[in-house]
Amino acid sequence: MSQSAAKTVLQNIFTFATIVAQAETPAVTLWNEESVIRALQWASYCRQLADRLCGRQLAITLEERLKEMSHLMDNHFLYNLDLQFLAQSVTILIEQCLTASRSELQFSTAVTVHMNILKDRMKSCTVSHDDPMVKEHGRLLMENLTLWMEADGSERCKIQIVKIAKRLSWCSTGWNILLMLMAIDMSKIEESKKNHLGHVINVIVSWFTEETRALGPACPLWRADPVLLASVAQRCTCFCEFYLSALEQQMELLEVSYSSQSTCLQYPKECSYFWRSREKPDIPLYAVILQHFLHLLQTEDGVVKKKALALVSLKTKCCVFSAWTDLAKDLIRNLAY
Repeated sequence: MSQSAAKTVLQNIFTFATIVAQAETPAVTLWNEESVIRALQWASYCRQLADRLCGRQLAITLEERLKEMSHLMDNHFLYNLDLQFLAQSVTILIEQCLTASRSELQFSTAVTVHMNILKDRMKSCTVSHDDPMVKEHGRLLMENLTLWMEADGSERCKIQIVKIAKRLSWCSTGWNILLMLMAIDMSKIEESKKNHLGHVINVIVSWFTEETRALGPACPLWRADPVLLASVAQRCTCFCEFYLSALEQQMELLEVSYSSQSTCLQYPKECSYFWRSREKPDIPLYAVILQHFLHLLQTEDGVVKKKALALVSLKTKCCVFSAWTDLAKDLIRNLAY
């Protein structure tokens, strides 16, 4: 199939999707059996088409169609199908870019498709960074950036990835991308040079420090992958110091927030952007912080483990926050000895 013919097929498929979504009774039309089957066939056709198109042309085609369908983003059924197709298509594109040594421009264009999906998804006031589709697409984006980093590894590539991560700082995906970048970068640094890290690493640590101080409990860092955080802390002395300091600061904020009338953390009003009304975390922040300590105490680095244990022990002895104290005592009893 030629690229022009493929584009025509793709246009016809998206036209069908638009007709279905704009039906007078979309709820009935979308959820009857025939429409569901047709929509699934549409997604299947798109995936097959992605196999035939390659390089920058696919990314451009996807972006063109995405813009045409931007008004459908609130339709969760079609949106989710569209998201699955785009995620798989962009993954195919990135693999093709790597195997065929295509240009950075082509790779960046593919990543842009992921970014646009996330940005458009967040336009809805009812969606937060805990939204399942945001998390899933963030995971796919992170996998693709990891491929890019491992294939390129240049300082310029790292700086580009840092920029992408900062644009996603409202959700844990942005923080996970930065941590992944640090972990890959530091795995190539000799043990004797752990305290003399490159420019990109210093920029990341500085930004982490600023954001955690500014946002406090609402900082998405605390929803980032604690395994990644512990891994980076184990490899990077300066990040370990920052990480433990940030954990201690959060515990102090918890103590201030705690009141005998309530066992739930009261989030400040300025954090409402991050914890929207229907998406407030079920797990209290003190339990999240304990999870971070759990992974620090399970690292193979004796120095990191000792520092984390000392901090947990200290806070357990002087903290008036009873829920924290009980959990911390259990943690120390199960892991420390």
